Amino acid sequence: MNGLETAVAGWRGLSRVKGASNEMRLCSKNIFKRSPDNHGVYVLKRNSLRLLFVALLLLLVSACSISTLENPVAQQPEIVINPSPTQTETPTIVASPVSTILPTITPLPSSTSTSIPTETPSSTPTPSPSCPGPRKAAPFDLPSTTTELQVFILAFINQGGQWEDLWALLDEMGIEHDAIQADMTGDGLMETAVYALLYEEDYTPDHAWWIFKCTTNQYELVYDARGTWAFHKYFIADDLNSDNRSEIINVGGFAGSACDLEPNVWSWRADGIVDLSPDQLELELGCAINEHITLQDINGDGVKEMILTGETVGHLDYAPIRGITQTFTLQDTGYRLESTVFAPADLRIHVLDDAQRALDAGDLPLAVQFYTQAAYEEMMTTESYYLSYPYMSGYLPNGDMYQKGLALFRLFVIELATGNEEDARSILTVLNTAYLENMPGHEFVILAQTFYEAFRENRSLKESCELVTEYVSDHYYDHNQTEPPLTSHFYWGANIASYTTPDSFCPVFALPTNVTP
Repeated sequence: MNGLETAVAGWRGLSRVKGASNEMRLCSKNIFKRSPDNHGVYVLKRNSLRLLFVALLLLLVSACSISTLENPVAQQPEIVINPSPTQTETPTIVASPVSTILPTITPLPSSTSTSIPTETPSSTPTPSPSCPGPRKAAPFDLPSTTTELQVFILAFINQGGQWEDLWALLDEMGIEHDAIQADMTGDGLMETAVYALLYEEDYTPDHAWWIFKCTTNQYELVYDARGTWAFHKYFIADDLNSDNRSEIINVGGFAGSACDLEPNVWSWRADGIVDLSPDQLELELGCAINEHITLQDINGDGVKEMILTGETVGHLDYAPIRGITQTFTLQDTGYRLESTVFAPADLRIHVLDDAQRALDAGDLPLAVQFYTQAAYEEMMTTESYYLSYPYMSGYLPNGDMYQKGLALFRLFVIELATGNEEDARSILTVLNTAYLENMPGHEFVILAQTFYEAFRENRSLKESCELVTEYVSDHYYDHNQTEPPLTSHFYWGANIASYTTPDSFCPVFALPTNVTP
């Protein structure tokens, strides 16, 4: 379509525009004339062409504007005509932006879009943790349980009550308590660990340990532990793994028929408190008054070991207490036992216990050292109190003779089995001289002879010990005999090496590779 056809089409469109007056349509027709020179083409009069063109454009713009509002899809830019004050040959046509006319389309937010922070964020930032400001808080009455006390404490400090005022209030009520503060989360605010003890109506102790944390202008309880048969001595706060956050250690444990030291280690990880305490089955310390805990980075890796020093557990069915040191290393899941060292033994049964541990570990020279000490040195002797013989009461007598006899018999077996026959024969001579027939401990002379004869024939430690076990079972294990069985003389407690079965006397151990029996 050429320019003139466009003008004609425009006129035809104008005649269809809704609301156009008849006068306007007639005027537009009069402007056109048919020219015989152009085969039916309409020619505009020269003087009226420009005015008609301007009017036509205005009407078309008006029509397009209406169409745009009714149908937003057709987004055409608006054309604005700036007429000249005086009509000229070539009027100027200027196109202007249409942002104020076209409808605004706001895109929907994507559900997976990532928000980008700006200088003026629309969302409210997370408030920094803070503690309640100091205010006068009303005191509370004496609670009946630790559960009620915990509720009272939380309400008191969230009202602005100060910890010092709380301790004074608990003192007035006669409530046993302890506390420590440390920054466990690394946010610059102190967490508070609290211990409290109340007694129920039947006088059962109710122990409680809590940790309170500041959040947004209030405290919340983040850890709660209870115990009936327990005890608390004191708290320790220290950064154990060099992460600029403190751990809290509760030095306490179990108190019942026995008294065990079982320290609790509490650490903040992610969103809560985790327990890094040593395994209770690995702990061997009692709650003696002279125990202490040392936290020290022994190997220089930035993580502190826990060193517990005190005495072994005291119990009615345990051996007499003994000095002990246990070292624990911190791993991902908690403290794990690294080593156990006992203080030098004052009792012969403790030396026999040391010898048994050395034997179990395959350290034969150390076992020989301890058995020699138990056999020849003068030291205190504890009698056996395991009364498997029904007609006896109290401790069994002759503990010193039986314990020395056991040490000599084991020395004899080790020396003979490792090829030291001369030393073995010397020990056998001592046995025969010290333990005559019908004397306490003469049983070990017979057991040594039994082992010696069998070993000379088969040169087997295992087979020779089996014959010794058979002899003990046939002659020294019958509870109906007139004398207590041999096994009754060798029980000193559940936490120490004892010899109460026929197969517990002859020491079966791994021979060194360079020894040929």
